[in-house]
Amino acid sequence: MIPPGRFSFISLKRGYKGDEPASFKTVSRYFREAVFALFMPVIILGGIYAGIFTPTESAAVAVVYGLVVGVYIYREISWKDVSKIVLKSAKSTALVMYLMVTAEVLTYVLVSEQIPQTIAASILNVSTNAVVVQLIMVFILLVVGTFLNNSAAMVLLAPIFYPIIMSLGIDPLFFGIIMVISLAIGHNTPPVGLCLFIACDIGNLKLESLVKEIVPLVAALIVTVVVLNFFPDVILFLPRMMR
Repeated sequence: MIPPGRFSFISLKRGYKGDEPASFKTVSRYFREAVFALFMPVIILGGIYAGIFTPTESAAVAVVYGLVVGVYIYREISWKDVSKIVLKSAKSTALVMYLMVTAEVLTYVLVSEQIPQTIAASILNVSTNAVVVQLIMVFILLVVGTFLNNSAAMVLLAPIFYPIIMSLGIDPLFFGIIMVISLAIGHNTPPVGLCLFIACDIGNLKLESLVKEIVPLVAALIVTVVVLNFFPDVILFLPRMMR
């Protein structure tokens, strides 16, 4: 039995139990069985970073690779299953596209009403302290990330925030990373939470049950991004070394 000290708080609370520690022989056997599946991230990331594929093309290559491995190596998929898989993928894609379209409509409304510009103009009226302004912007990004997809939010807010951060002497690289992290957190937060809907669709879960489980994780991410605003060197030390 795995010692109780290795369990997380949630595992202890719910009484989850572990099995006996796996032997080296067992780990080796499972690794050999999983080696073809583990090779998929190598194809995706390796192809992107090597400049062979774009992210979209790497996804297509990964699908073909997964189909070949599933049908001919693991033999867990038959050609009869392919039509069902394609149909389920089409439904998942339709869900994502619907959310993105509605987000674009919301973006149009926000731009038409000049809401982002109004918010940006109000930020400097609240404070001229760089850290305080960063925290206000993070709050805005967390909220916006729950309604808009990342690309729309970046196009909408980056030109508005950029003059503000430059006037306060905030490193644009640092704030760009904070912006991406904040929007990503918003993608996992209701009411829209694009990633939540995709996860629910894949796992056949209700949104309410998933939201309840991720609250501690989202809270931890928010605390992390807030703390990073006080310690920019945590983000910038590597870029500074590369310069």
